[in-house]
Amino acid sequence: MSFTALDVLVIFGLVLSFFLVVLILSSKSFRSDIQKYFALTIVSLNFCLTYTWFEEYVPANGIMEIISWDFLFPFSFMIYTLKAIKHPVAKNKWIWLLILPCLVLSGFQAVDFFFDFDLFDWLSGGNEETMIMLIEVRTFSFVPFSIALIGFSYYQVKKNQNIYPQEKQWLEFNSLAILIFLFSWLFSDPIAEFFDFPIWQYLLALLAIFLVITTYLGIHQLNISEQRRQIKQFQV
Repeated sequence: MSFTALDVLVIFGLVLSFFLVVLILSSKSFRSDIQKYFALTIVSLNFCLTYTWFEEYVPANGIMEIISWDFLFPFSFMIYTLKAIKHPVAKNKWIWLLILPCLVLSGFQAVDFFFDFDLFDWLSGGNEETMIMLIEVRTFSFVPFSIALIGFSYYQVKKNQNIYPQEKQWLEFNSLAILIFLFSWLFSDPIAEFFDFPIWQYLLALLAIFLVITTYLGIHQLNISEQRRQIKQFQV
């Protein structure tokens, strides 16, 4: 097993971002739902990066994939964003239907891991081509799903005029950065084949850098938001 500089960068990003998330969750200063959903988003992205990178060295690392983190992170990010801008949709109970893909797929993976029963194989009736198609659909469907939810979040932030400019810029930055990554991942196969360039490794390294930056800056942003909230309560 040989590590490249990009692998070291990914590991560094994973460890540091996870440490910063633990700092958020353990701090008495961060207790609101907004902060918890921000932390959940970072944790979900962290696990997505972990098992995607880890798969190259230890295939079939099923224990890390029991939860469908790739379907969880866009949902948690959307809730975090909508709550941050106080959008009424965040209080709508029907929005929780968007967590169903994560729950269903997590159930599939849990059954496969704990009971050694492959539901994709069962759904395909034992037909190998059909099973491969189902797995590919499951693997890549998170990209349009994520683009839709995060794109919606970005649109709501962009048109909102009732939040502080600094907070608006912060939310726009996060939304755009994730959208750029998702579109890059969507077209990674043709880019890799056409240019004969291992773009996946660089995308994973960039995601690791993004996790560190957004978590570190996020702590400051959450602090500022919390202070503003306390000031408003004091004034009232």
